[in-house]
Amino acid sequence: MSDVQKPQITNARGLLKSEVFKRPHERGLEDLWKDVVLAQHRDDKLDREEAIKRVDRTKVERTNQEQEIVEGDVDRGLNVRHGQGMLPRQDLVLESCTGS
Repeated sequence: MSDVQKPQITNARGLLKSEVFKRPHERGLEDLWKDVVLAQHRDDKLDREEAIKRVDRTKVERTNQEQEIVEGDVDRGLNVRHGQGMLPRQDLVLESCTGS
């Protein structure tokens, strides 16, 4: 954050200067916490419902989709390496491209 941005944020939001510095730090900690929860869920150390309680359903579902895509890519890579060439699953390719 530049010295020019700080006064603009304080004026636009009606915040104290200390709040301008505090909020990004809090957001960063919140993001780190979500990453920890999602990693525990991915590693089967935290069940789906508990992960949803701690972060939110969308983030947990997105993490599960991403894990399925990566696992599929690994499986296809291993199969191609062993001469069993497979085409990628179109539904996963489309999801990864569209972000849905």
